Amino acid sequence: MLDGHDPTSWAAQLDRRVFLWPHHKVKRFAASFGRHVDTRVLWLDPVRLAAAMGDQIDLSPLNSGSFEQGASKAVRGDWLYVPLSAGLDSFRTNRQSRGLKATKDVVREVSLRAPIPPDLLREVLIDD
Repeated sequence: MLDGHDPTSWAAQLDRRVFLWPHHKVKRFAASFGRHVDTRVLWLDPVRLAAAMGDQIDLSPLNSGSFEQGASKAVRGDWLYVPLSAGLDSFRTNRQSRGLKATKDVVREVSLRAPIPPDLLREVLIDD
């Protein structure tokens, strides 16, 4: 299931990312680990964040860290993440072009390869 990684190196690359979740999924996701660590939910303006950090934002067709349910058999590698700056069509056909999927993908996960700088965080933070 891991292309170019072992479980340790895949986990390490996951730990270097900032994952973004849509409003309707955040409660379930936070509950999955919230009992073990203190958590905070920050609401960000996605348009402003993409304008400022689009070259650091990646799209994925699956929850890249989950090996449960339907995603358990999906092959993963660095190529799974398609930069937002590459365009939606490039993302949608990424796994098709590798012969891994017959149909186009939809976005299931958004992550950043870099931390959000504090000044930018203040600009994109939405009061909830």
